Amino acid sequence: MIIVLRLIHILCGVFWVGTLIFNSVFLGPAIREAGPEGGKVMGILVKNGLPKIMPVVAILAILAGLALYDHNSAHFKMSYMQTNVGMAFGIGGVLAIITLILGATILAPTLEHMGKIGQQMASASPADKERLTAELQGLRGKAKTFSNIVAVTGVLASAIMAIARYL
Repeated sequence: MIIVLRLIHILCGVFWVGTLIFNSVFLGPAIREAGPEGGKVMGILVKNGLPKIMPVVAILAILAGLALYDHNSAHFKMSYMQTNVGMAFGIGGVLAIITLILGATILAPTLEHMGKIGQQMASASPADKERLTAELQGLRGKAKTFSNIVAVTGVLASAIMAIARYL
């Protein structure tokens, strides 16, 4: 069972954090640079299910990690949790949970709202397009900021957990 939990934790974590990095460093800037055409790419990603799969993968990584932490700590005993290894895994886990919360409560709704505005712009009057464009610009800044934040917290969580056994 531990091997299965480790596989789930590591493979889901790699997919989750790798996708966060890719989105922050490459996809987001490319979509912004593409302007209105970038909205089409976002629409395809939504249609293909990326916004639905990301929280599932993140939750699987976190739940498997919690089960592993429970096992390694003999059901969350302080004697383990106060060791360097226990603290490192704990800090990594907290950062992963923060990453999920920020992604699910701020980034995902912002991206969803941007998609809705993009759809509205196709049939909007010139006056409405100006208002929607201004709103979209503000949302783009927010999405960029939180995309970078979740990428950084995800990388920190992964890095801390990768070295925890050696502390």
